[in-house]
Formats: sequence, C-alpha cells, structure tokens
Amino acid sequence: MSFAQRAFGLPVIPPAPKVLPEMRILAFFTLASIFLMPWSGILAEQPGAKDAPELRPLWQQVGSLGPVPRYGHGMVYDAERERVLLFGGAYGFQRLRMDTWEWDGGVWHEAATTGPEARNRFAIAYDEGRGRTVLFGGSTGSGNGAQADTWEWDGVQWQEMEPVLAPDQRSGAAMAYDSKKGRVVLFGGSNHTGGLEDTWEWNGTSWVPVAIAGPPARTRHAMAWDSKRERLVLFGGLESPATRLHDTWEWDGLQWHEITVEGSRPAARHDHAMVWNSETERVMLFGGSGNSGRLADTWEWDGQTWVPLASGGMATRQDHAMAFDAKRGRAVVFGGGIVSFDVLGGGTHEWNGEAWERVTTSGPPARWGHNMVFNPVRNRSVLFGGTDESAINARLDDTWEWDGVRWQRFFSAPPPGRQAFAMAFDAEREHVVVHGGAGVTAGRLDDTWLRAGTTWTEAESEEAPSSRANHAMAYDAAREETVLFGGFAPVILGDTWTWDGSDWDEKQTGGGPSARYMHAVAYDAQRQRVVLFGGFENTWLGDTWEWDGTEWELVSTGGPPNRSWPAMTYDAGRGTVILFGGQAGASRLADTWEWDGTEWRQLAANGPPGRFAHAMTYDSTRGRVVLAAGQGDDPRLLADVWELHWVPYEIPPSARLAGDFNNDGCTNFHDFLFLLENWGVEIDGTPISFGDFLALLENWGSGC
Repeated sequence: MSFAQRAFGLPVIPPAPKVLPEMRILAFFTLASIFLMPWSGILAEQPGAKDAPELRPLWQQVGSLGPVPRYGHGMVYDAERERVLLFGGAYGFQRLRMDTWEWDGGVWHEAATTGPEARNRFAIAYDEGRGRTVLFGGSTGSGNGAQADTWEWDGVQWQEMEPVLAPDQRSGAAMAYDSKKGRVVLFGGSNHTGGLEDTWEWNGTSWVPVAIAGPPARTRHAMAWDSKRERLVLFGGLESPATRLHDTWEWDGLQWHEITVEGSRPAARHDHAMVWNSETERVMLFGGSGNSGRLADTWEWDGQTWVPLASGGMATRQDHAMAFDAKRGRAVVFGGGIVSFDVLGGGTHEWNGEAWERVTTSGPPARWGHNMVFNPVRNRSVLFGGTDESAINARLDDTWEWDGVRWQRFFSAPPPGRQAFAMAFDAEREHVVVHGGAGVTAGRLDDTWLRAGTTWTEAESEEAPSSRANHAMAYDAAREETVLFGGFAPVILGDTWTWDGSDWDEKQTGGGPSARYMHAVAYDAQRQRVVLFGGFENTWLGDTWEWDGTEWELVSTGGPPNRSWPAMTYDAGRGTVILFGGQAGASRLADTWEWDGTEWRQLAANGPPGRFAHAMTYDSTRGRVVLAAGQGDDPRLLADVWELHWVPYEIPPSARLAGDFNNDGCTNFHDFLFLLENWGVEIDGTPISFGDFLALLENWGSGC
C-alpha cells in the first residue's frame, strides 16, 4: 500500500502497465523515421515555409526550500569546488537522511540523493590534498546502529571505499585533515562496547592505526586543524552519559598532548562544532550541550588561550554542523537541536567576523499535498500546509510567502494543519480562500478559511461543501466567485460549488466531469472559463473540461497522458493554461503542457524532476510560473523551487550538431518534440530538416 493510501485511507490503485523506456524510444523513432523520411526532401526545399519561433520555454531552479532542519549531520568546505557540503543527519525522532547538499553562499542546491545509507553522527572531513570529502561510520539505526564503512565524495557522486583494515564500527567520532602529513585523522567515538580512544589516519586507500596513548575515551567531541601551528585541536565530548568534558588536546602527527589552558575556557560540553578560521588564523568553536543545557557561545583558540567572542544572533543548539567558507571568509552553521531533537534549527547562519547573522531561511520544509496561490496585492506567492517527513500523519499549518528571491514565514494564527486541501485567491475581495483537506485528528475537513493581508480568519456559511480532500478550486474573475469541484470523502465526489465571498452555493448541473479526486483546475482569464484536467476515479483520467459559470463542457480527450495530482495554473503573459507533472501508476511525471483553449501542446522544455502533489501558481508581477516541492521518486519529498518563463530562441551551432535543439545541454525527447513542431523552420539560414533528425538519433541521451 502506498504512502498516499495510508495517509488518506484511499482505495488501492492498480499498477499501470510497464513498458521499458528503450522499447518506447525505439518504437517512437521507428515510426517517426517512417513518417519523416518521405517528406524530408520536400520540407528541406522550403526554407521559408515557417517563421522561426520567437520565444522558447525555460524552466530554471531559482531556489530551494533547502535542507530540512536536522541534527547529527556533517558539513565540510570543499576548497576545490568552493562549496560547503552537507550530508545526512536526522529529522524528527531518528528519521535518518541520506541527502547531499551544497551551499554556494546564497542558495542551497541538492547535489545527490544516493550514496551512503541514511545516518547521523558520522565523522566527516575534507581531504584537501586529494580534493575529496571523506566520511566514516555513524549510526544508521539498524542493529546496534554503528557502522564502519568509508565513503568519498568527488564533487559529483559518493563512492564506497574498500580498505583492507578499518577502525571498528562507531558513531560520534571526529575527523579532521592534517595538511602537514596529507592524512585524514580520526579519533574516538562509541559503539555497543562503550567509548573509544583510538587514533587512525586515512591516506586515500587505507586506514592506519597511529597512536595508543592519548585523550581518554569519548564520543561526540569536536576537532579542527590549526593550519598556522600545524596541530590538530580536540575539545570536549562525552566520557559517559553523565560526564561532559572540557579538556583541550593537540595532535602533532605523532602523539597527543594535553594542553594546560591559561585563563578561562569553554564549559564542558558535547555535540559542539569546531572549524579553522583562516581570516583570524584561529580555531573557532560554537554551541553544544553543557551541564546546564544547550549553549550558544562562540570561542577562539590561539594555541594557548580560549577567547570568548560576542554572543547572540543564533539560538542555543547542539548536534549542529559548521564549516568555514574560505573563499568568503565566513563560518557557516546549519541545523541542530534547539529545544529538543523535535525542535530543530532551520536557516543558515554565518559568522561575519563580529557576530552571527541569519543569511537565509531554509524556507518551508520539504513537503507534499500543500497548495500555493499568487497574491497580487502583496506581490507574493502564498504557500500553506501539506505534510512533511516527520510522521505519516503529520499535517502542517505553516504559512510562507515567496517574493522571487526568498521565503518569509508568517506566524499569525493559522487554520488547523492539513494536506490535500483546495486553495484559490479571490481577487475581488483580496483574500486567499482555503477549503477542506485531510486534517490531523478530525479526518477530512469541511471548514473555510480566508487570509486577508497576513491574517487568517474562519468563514461561516449556512450551506457548505461536505468534508473532503483532494478536491480543487479556482477563482472565476468574470463571475467574481470561487469554483470548487469533486474530491474524496470517503466516496468519490462529482459536485460543483461556488463561493461568493460570504456563502457557498451548490450548482445543479445536468452533466459534467465524472466524480473524481486528485485533479487540477485553473481559470483561463482570456476565455473566461475554469479549466479542469485529469484526476482519478478507479483509473487515471485524461479528459479536459471547461466551466462557463453555468455548465461543464467536455472540450478534449487528448493531450497529456492520463494522470492524477498534476499542477495547473494560468500564464497570463501567454494567455494559456500550463500543466506540469503528476502521477500515473508508479511513475512521477515531469512533462510540461500548454492549453490554448483549443488543444494541448507539450512544451519542449526540460525542467523539474518528476513529481506529484506539488504546488504551482503564476506570479503576474514577474511574469513567471512558480513551482514548489512535491512528492518525488524513492519516495522522496522534494525541496526545490522552479520558475518557468519564456526567452528568445537561439540554437548555437554546436548544440544543433548535437541534436540539442532547445539548448539545455541534454539531447532527449524534448528536442524531438521541437523538431516535429518546427520542421522546415529556418534557423540561421538553414531549415530544420532530416539532417537534424539524424543528429538527434546519433546523440540521443548525450549530456543528460
């Protein structure tokens, strides 16, 4: 049974028949070749047969919701690629992660979703000599949890190493790179036998034990390399569940030395973080868990003395991660437990030399079943609700706004948490309208909420649609009312309702779409029609309907393949409805379609990864379609933000020779669609012809 079926109590959906992608491609190209070959000569002789397209669609990832808040993860600075790298950790109670992210100083980008098994409290360090990030051990939560595997990240992918000898399995160890010897050094940690006190070096192929005497056994301590003094510095840790340490040790490449500290020093702690600050040429320490609770103090070590720095700017936390961005001269902190491991630190903080400052928010946690509409009064896209990865029955009640650059959260009393609800923006009354959805304890909901400005209020109506989820709504500007159709409650519904700002009214229609749920609707302002597509009713649907204020009309049974849970919005700049993604069987779809009121056209545009239960709206101020989050493969919640806009059309000669007609670096099905749509079009004096078709065949899959 799928996650959606468990979450909503939905009926079991039969699997769609599987066809190998290679078979589809072969059959498609065979038929296309048969069709095009007789016509290629004729079309090629007509260079002026068509005008060149003026604009082409372009999806761009403009931001990310960022890594979900987490603890027990790891971060390093990749000097070769000038990026901060983040891996793994846990979200909620031991919900382990295996995602890899990169921070470029402005935006988080998800770099990989495969690699080491999901884990937290592993050891990680950057091998500057080899340009590789090294990861060892950690807790995966299975068996005794502690692991003894070694992985390396080369900037593109993770590779598991296979040394003959390796340290025992463990979690809570610490690692740092000894640039003098060109070795990664590991110390301590714990496993089912207790705390460990061994020291190892990694040379890129083998682990070598290098010391016997040293610091007492401990776990969840921190280490950093002092590049000026060529010493590895260790501080604190957990000797036993009740004993925190505040001793300082240094490793000179041969042996450990306990340092007698002059003056004050950080309080005993564990789960803190340390880095080398190349700007001040000192080791820097932040946070952790002390005897009196979580800490938010910052210290520097000069080789003899610990010096406290200005505090403030960041909440107390433990089990966070920190790296020093040498290019930008800033220490970067992400995540950690603030109040408990159920209340985690979101956002990214940087040390500017004098204080900590929050430079970005992670934005909404990755989610699905949320909704988003554009508020032209505030010039913001408004996102609300959904569910995240904290639990199967988690329902979110957070409200966020996207201005095209960053997210901002609003904390006014929101509607109860929910997912799979309907949402629209009432332009006449200037408020967001929310109806129903799947709640936390109350099951499916029948309430109506309005958001004017930044304030939510519950609306009352004598008559209202029954409780339901997976329905859809759009605002009909011509008739100044919001239109609602269908849903699941727990029977499949096929009723039509309108909201005039104060009351709901059920429309008695003599016909219309069959009962369904997980469909999509959008209002076509140019033609003054509400457009409905797809959904599910014991099978996936692919029909298109329009509502004129009085009745529904079936306008198309072709176009996008049958699907449920797509997203749809009206692009006012083009006067067309845009559809993206959805689900058909086990497939997460990644195609983009455009409805002009007469027919559907698939756009030759690469873009977001396949997904369903995502949200999409049109930013009329900036002239862009905005898409956020959703359920991807694995299953995996996505945390990205994409925008679709139209740019002048160009085909560089090198791209054309590679069959990459949409010039996105990948020769694939989208280029074939462009070829069919623009056969005979003159580009730079030469029409699209059979030679371009052959280039497409020869380079299929190149760059993808």
